[in-house]
Amino acid sequence: MPQISLKKVLLLILIIILLSKLKVIITGLKVFFGTFYDAFEPLRNSPPFGKYVVALIFLALIYITIYKLLQRKQR
Repeated sequence: MPQISLKKVLLLILIIILLSKLKVIITGLKVFFGTFYDAFEPLRNSPPFGKYVVALIFLALIYITIYKLLQRKQR
């Protein structure tokens, strides 16, 4: 009979706890994304090129931040 891995048991318990708190997690994500949605409200009346430039700069900022964090972690 195969042994039960402690790692798998703890992972299963963590998944059960997260599923029990799913409503709280979804509410938190709605607030988080709602904040970003409201932050970009002035762009709704902008021309398409302006929206494109801001979205491109924002995505570049996220990419560079993640890249630098991963690069620092390797050292």
